[in-house]
Amino acid sequence: MYRAFDDRALEPFGLSAAEHSAQLTGQPDESAFNKVEEYELRFQDVPIDNLPPIDVLSCTTTMEVGIDIGALSGVALRNVPPHVANYQQRAGRAGRRGRSIASVITYAHGTSHDSHFFDHPEQIISGEVRAPVVYVENQQVLERHIHAYLVQRFFHERVPPDPTSYDLFGSLGSVEQFLSDAHPCSLLKLESWLDQNSELLRTELAGWVPSFSFGLNEPVLEVGATLLGAIDRTKARIRAVLPVSEYAAREELADLERESLERRLEEPLLETLIGHAVFPRYAFPTDVVTFWVSKARQPGDAPGKRAFDYEPQRDLQLALTEYAPGRSLTIDKWRFESAALYSPYEPTPAHTIARQRPYTSCRDCSWATMDTAMAQSILCPVCGSDQLTRTAFITPAGFAPDLNAKREVDRGQAISYAGMTDRARLEPQDPPSAWTESCDGRLLKWMGSRRLVMVNKGVGQRGFRVCPDCGRSEPEYGPGFTATKLMKNGAATTHQHPLEKGVVCPGVADGPFYLGHEFPTDALLLRLRVSAPVRLGAAGATGLLTRASRMALSSLVEALGLAASRVLQIDEGELSGWWTPVMGGRTDEAQLYLYDLLPGGAGYARAVGNDLLRVLDATEVLLAGCDCPSSCYRCIRHYGNNWIHASLDRHLALALLRHLRTGDLPILSEGDKTNALTALRQLLALRGIACEDGAVLAGSRVPLIIELPNSRLCVDVHHPLIDPLAQESAVVASARSQFFEAVSLDAFDLVHDLPATVARLKLPS
Repeated sequence: MYRAFDDRALEPFGLSAAEHSAQLTGQPDESAFNKVEEYELRFQDVPIDNLPPIDVLSCTTTMEVGIDIGALSGVALRNVPPHVANYQQRAGRAGRRGRSIASVITYAHGTSHDSHFFDHPEQIISGEVRAPVVYVENQQVLERHIHAYLVQRFFHERVPPDPTSYDLFGSLGSVEQFLSDAHPCSLLKLESWLDQNSELLRTELAGWVPSFSFGLNEPVLEVGATLLGAIDRTKARIRAVLPVSEYAAREELADLERESLERRLEEPLLETLIGHAVFPRYAFPTDVVTFWVSKARQPGDAPGKRAFDYEPQRDLQLALTEYAPGRSLTIDKWRFESAALYSPYEPTPAHTIARQRPYTSCRDCSWATMDTAMAQSILCPVCGSDQLTRTAFITPAGFAPDLNAKREVDRGQAISYAGMTDRARLEPQDPPSAWTESCDGRLLKWMGSRRLVMVNKGVGQRGFRVCPDCGRSEPEYGPGFTATKLMKNGAATTHQHPLEKGVVCPGVADGPFYLGHEFPTDALLLRLRVSAPVRLGAAGATGLLTRASRMALSSLVEALGLAASRVLQIDEGELSGWWTPVMGGRTDEAQLYLYDLLPGGAGYARAVGNDLLRVLDATEVLLAGCDCPSSCYRCIRHYGNNWIHASLDRHLALALLRHLRTGDLPILSEGDKTNALTALRQLLALRGIACEDGAVLAGSRVPLIIELPNSRLCVDVHHPLIDPLAQESAVVASARSQFFEAVSLDAFDLVHDLPATVARLKLPS
């Protein structure tokens, strides 16, 4: 970098840049370094294999790549950090070594988060740091600690005195050692030891397992059941993640099945138990999958071995979109396209396909269920629609590109997409516990653990085809995807094996399937009840709820999540949510839910419920504090909800929120009515139909009077959340008192569905 500031540097020169991220921390190569370690050394001008030095490393905000930054006197932040603690940590890197003055420059982008703190910088610079909270009620996390404690007790008691026979200081040995009964610390010996010492171990567990939540100031009721079955669940959980039956039939396996087993047996036992969430895994997702970039087999390679260039991992919720077959991604400057479902721990995707789950959903109202019995339903149990889809989903164990495809350097090409993962769906049913009412019964809440499911439905919601023999996968053929390799003229065809050079696979593709993921987490359920004349649904509305109500609910969910992240001082990506109609076909109720994106729950949804009034206050401030006509990045838009930007309207959400909190009826100002009628006026002018604005009739200002051949039609505009039949407007009443025709039009339809609105007026052609 010195050359860039040298006055003698008159000629242009290039800088060598490299990526420094977790997706490159795979297995070491022949030089005993993984990619990240190699790039760190080259960045420090350490010669490796005659490779040139690296001038610039693109790294995350928390990595310092072994460089001494004690003398740093200035920091430039390219965006506003998530919260006060993040700002203090990053800004505090300057001025550490005896510097009396340090400079920090923060660039604010045009997002809701950055705009807020640009307007209120004192909140991010010197605001109060929220005290960290440990969520001891999470029984899933507790069970992982119990598993770790029981296995630790066994190894401490049974470890042999000779460390050379069984290395336990860095790990618990390998999976193969643990499954072999020849070793002193094996699976069978662990199970026998747990059974023999079950009473003593339960007593020890009861001595340290949290039974009271000081955060909620109440006992943790589920602890008794957790302790009662702790021994049996530990044994079952360990057996479920280890290849016990495959190891017993080891000599009978061949080819891919033997290759898969050998790789699993080589894994360190500790790493396997952590990776499968048997043991706690702090600060990382527990449900992760890998994008396996294979190396081509070389002459002399062992038949049961496979090497990989890259092994990036993503949380499964993100991988369903970012690694989906047909999606492109960049790793270490190389551009890859996902082409297969693959994991070295499973010989073929046949096992994945065999674990498919039913998924029934309604296109009209967003209802979804995994209940097998409901898959036979003819009509949606919520809205009565016959627009039900029944497509099984599979949970991928991993993904891979086509080994035969030529690698290309990423030169900024557009990303190819293969569908987007939906928001997690929650079955619209009452939880077993009672609701807590507030706001005179208009708002009810419930907090607890729920199971949710999220799916990627592929291009055009048609799903994905998967070959059970080789794993090649692709979106279902149709509009938006025509480059099929698995089908020809509507029938399955032979295709190139994606993981072997020059091999043709005769397998018949199965499916189509959705790619899905079911997970338990903490959820906050909010039941919304509106009072007449406010309405959420109408008899003729598709999917029970009106389009305006759906927009209001979608916008309110987004605003609640953003406001909660500010109140709790957590990242915006820690919470998500959605809405559902209410079972039973009610048009005056709907249900919102917020959930923790961390499987098992991090306690954030519960924290929102416990501090709901503050979150609602912050939500109202967020919705009312912008001047945009519907939504923008300064209020409720952000990257994570870009697929519904056109369906976000802060005004509708604010009107609904204020009605729920205070009972106030949504109203439109005269300016709102005038703006809503703009397109209608222009259409009337094109047809040569005369109209009059703002005439006063019987003491009421009429927004628009249309001059018809034999009569005059008085037009009023009502709020989209108001039922005009339940509350007649003053304009309509005044017009009818003068024996004029009158109609009240929906402000939402005037803007979003003008043809249907004009049809109601029955204007002359």
